[in-house]
Amino acid sequence: LNSLDDNFTNKLFYHIDRLGFLDVEVYKAAEMSRQLFQKIKNYENPSKKTALALCVVLPLSLNEAKELLASAGYTFNTSDVFEQAIMLIIKSMENRKNLLSILKINLLLDDLGIKCF
Repeated sequence: LNSLDDNFTNKLFYHIDRLGFLDVEVYKAAEMSRQLFQKIKNYENPSKKTALALCVVLPLSLNEAKELLASAGYTFNTSDVFEQAIMLIIKSMENRKNLLSILKINLLLDDLGIKCF
């Protein structure tokens, strides 16, 4: 049991702290309520959609996003167009230093005819 990986909450807040963001910046960028973010902070596992939103708004590498998603018990579904698009967005923006807005991501997805968050 001592070799268990960190859970989603620990990994998420590690990245938030490492990248120097405030909690409020992250949950606003993810278009998430403070209450939902607080539940995650209190170790409640997020839905896959919520975990994906946090993976894409944070400036993570694709490997970091995969690890964060896996810590919630999920993986990217490579046969799902939406999730493929999310992976491509993360990969194409790996070197960024700022948060992405879910609103901007939704506009991009809508332009491509892909379902949105």
